[in-house]
Amino acid sequence: MYKVISANRSPFRAPKNWRVFEKEMMEKHFGPVLDVNGEDGRSVQEAFKKYKDTVEYIRWYPDPELLNADEYKGILLQNNNIGNIPFITNSAEGFINVQNKESAFKVWKDNKVNCPDFFVYKDKADFYLQQEKHNIAFPFLIRLNNSVNGYNSHLVRNINELDDILTKMDNEYLDYIRTNSRIDTKKLCIQLIN
Repeated sequence: MYKVISANRSPFRAPKNWRVFEKEMMEKHFGPVLDVNGEDGRSVQEAFKKYKDTVEYIRWYPDPELLNADEYKGILLQNNNIGNIPFITNSAEGFINVQNKESAFKVWKDNKVNCPDFFVYKDKADFYLQQEKHNIAFPFLIRLNNSVNGYNSHLVRNINELDDILTKMDNEYLDYIRTNSRIDTKKLCIQLIN
């Protein structure tokens, strides 16, 4: 009956699972789509078990802004349990590249896609060691790898701003990891590019 399982955002989150005409076009080209909660650790597997004779694809579309580490582990477990069926858009394993900027940048660089130079750092002392190794010039961004909408991002124009912004980012990082359980939160320095 269904050809595609769409593993969507939790029904308790904003209903942003489909763009205009996206589902209609997917059904036109791939066949009937079953929408399920992709974040609860069980619904995808249950749907696949029920419709395994007809399902050919999965569309992993959890919430890229709010998915936490435990929900991501549940996605990976379900994906492994159903046997890595072909996916549309992101694979379960590849979703980390949607949420974590440094993971995406590494994949892009490995595939010769133009992207900014960057480095990950742990604290203020590590920042200065990494900056020396990577030679990223002003201006650059200091930000968290998995924060969205410009939150926890700071433009550093010159050396005079740097120390205060690093201190601010250290504090924001601690606040962020106390209130969020995102996937592998890190601090980044990213070169601005044209």
